[in-house]
Amino acid sequence: MIRTMINGFCMALADSVPGVSGGTIALILGFYDKFIGSINQVFYGKKEEKKEGLIYLIKLLLGWAVGMILAVLVLTKFFETNIYAVSSLFLGFIFPSIFIIAKEEYACIQKKWQYTPFVILGIAIVAALTYMNSKVQVVDVDLTHFSVPTARLPLPQCSCPAFPAPLCC
Repeated sequence: MIRTMINGFCMALADSVPGVSGGTIALILGFYDKFIGSINQVFYGKKEEKKEGLIYLIKLLLGWAVGMILAVLVLTKFFETNIYAVSSLFLGFIFPSIFIIAKEEYACIQKKWQYTPFVILGIAIVAALTYMNSKVQVVDVDLTHFSVPTARLPLPQCSCPAFPAPLCC
């Protein structure tokens, strides 16, 4: 039980980093197949299998919830000040996972070389989107004046829709 909750905790930490997937961490830590299998059991298994899968997923979810709460409360400031270091760390986890997948699925993908153009196309699309994203100028937009009128609606005699508005009309 503790091991499953720690796995969920690690998934949450990965999920809290932009661009990193908890599924990647599940793969690296070696419980991805059990995770996906449990989801399958819940939906398609017999009664006993559904129960087993659901119990596993609840344990994983409990660990994930604790990890996400801690990430939000404790690690947010650390992520804000060191986002590149944290992202680089998780990218360092992700890159080797490509080789882990290739090794585990080698027998399956061995005779599927005809799909190579799709892999290359996928890489090209991601590279193109990344390149185009780097060329887009970032615009800082202040939306606080949109939230003030909405926040005033529940207040008595403050429901006029003026932008930007004084506290009451």
